[in-house]
Amino acid sequence: MLENLIQKYNIFGNSNFNLTDILFIFIFIILIIEIFNLISRNKIKKKIDTIPGFKINEEIQEKLNQHTNLFEKLFQKYKENDFSINEIQSKLKNQFTYQIIKYNPYQDMGVGGKQSFSVSLINKKGNGFIVTSLYSREKNRVLIKEIQNFKALEELSDEEKTLLN
Repeated sequence: MLENLIQKYNIFGNSNFNLTDILFIFIFIILIIEIFNLISRNKIKKKIDTIPGFKINEEIQEKLNQHTNLFEKLFQKYKENDFSINEIQSKLKNQFTYQIIKYNPYQDMGVGGKQSFSVSLINKKGNGFIVTSLYSREKNRVLIKEIQNFKALEELSDEEKTLLN
């Protein structure tokens, strides 16, 4: 079919070209283009290599290795810290108990709401402390009372006694 078109329109003049000759010419042209492409790439590579301290592939690989190492170190630290935090939490759970109570210390005066609170933090041996915050419109007082062997060293309010018991 292609040979008929070539002969019909007389593309190559009066000479007798067949299909294999045309394919050979196209392959030869593609080969020449690839040779020029290869030569151009080699020239560009040589010019890049003449730039001092500039190696594209090596620089990218080095940066990638640096970031990979940094990521691995950070992940290792994360695992270590996560283990430490879990260990501390489990030790605190086993060592201390805490309770919170909210109340109105001024209800006999007919004012306020449950804005005041007391928090106890006591270990299994009965040592720790109670923190109390007494809130009123005029002021806020914060008190801390030490506990040893489940006994207060200072006088406790009814709410603080409830926490201790």
